[in-house]
Amino acid sequence: MRTRQLSSVGADRSRSQAAEPILAPVRTRTHGITIDCDLQDGKTWRAPVAVKGRDIWELWRLFVVQASLAWTTSPRHWHKIAARWGRLESQLHPARTQANVKRLGPLVASVSGLPDALDIERGILAGQIEERFQYLRAHRPGGWEPVIRIHGSENVDAVRASKRGLLFWGSSFAFNDLIAKIALHRMGLNVYHYTRPVHGLSNTRFGIRVLNPVRTAIECRYLGARVSGEEKIAQAMTVLRDHLQAGGAVSIKTGNRGRRRASAPFFGGRLELATGTVTLAHRWGAALVPTYTLRRDDGSFDFFIGEPLDTDAADEESRAQAVVDSYARQIEPIVLADALQWRGWRFMIPAE
Repeated sequence: MRTRQLSSVGADRSRSQAAEPILAPVRTRTHGITIDCDLQDGKTWRAPVAVKGRDIWELWRLFVVQASLAWTTSPRHWHKIAARWGRLESQLHPARTQANVKRLGPLVASVSGLPDALDIERGILAGQIEERFQYLRAHRPGGWEPVIRIHGSENVDAVRASKRGLLFWGSSFAFNDLIAKIALHRMGLNVYHYTRPVHGLSNTRFGIRVLNPVRTAIECRYLGARVSGEEKIAQAMTVLRDHLQAGGAVSIKTGNRGRRRASAPFFGGRLELATGTVTLAHRWGAALVPTYTLRRDDGSFDFFIGEPLDTDAADEESRAQAVVDSYARQIEPIVLADALQWRGWRFMIPAE
């Protein structure tokens, strides 16, 4: 599926008003730290499972097969290799594939311009493989610095001019986790990013120590800090708040894990998101700025910075609903541009 071209992102912004994208220049990499908010008395959060059979399989698949492909093939060919791999993965796990297609099918079947549920499932799997190629190539001597066009930098300038803090709300696109960090770093922003110790490839003690650094070590090159919290989430949020108040920027990824959620109409169903980040932005006096990432057919990337998700709603519930409604309107044309790169299909629920 070819990616459609988008010139701007914003609920009410016409194409004639949109600023030209910036070709982000490569900047010197940082050596971001990890702030472990679970650490207490020399001990940190301990995953309940030591190791799984899948971890051993991943050792061979990641460091032998995928690393060899990532280091020896041109990045412009990665999406073709990953597409074949994604198709194979869907065939090797038919029960999982059938369950995902059955859940997603009714939500996309009647929407013009969207691929069918099976193609979306294969696209998600392909994106996971291609993303691995990116991280693995970055470990090769010389690293990997992709071409990134930044759209919407004027939205950041406007927030800065208003003297508010920047809280970036990263969208669940296939290449968000790395490309967004590189793009914000190239803009000269000192970003603290909230994460969890299980972020990466495994949630076991072995995986956290051996497999996940394949991702986290590369991400730290473009961050001021990774702020990690599994049980001490409140402490992690305090670190983010303090960094924001000191003039830095923070980022949190969208998701549906949380006690409070809101949903908005989205294609053939509803998009349901956790709204804790909305509450934090209001409490901290920060602008909640959504970001979106798309890979183009030539292997370059477009990084979109959306308009701040502002609302005049007075109470917390109404404010959360207004923000999710606005977010859904902003993201819809980007998902339509390449539905196979969006992983947020798992956040969709049936229409009421």
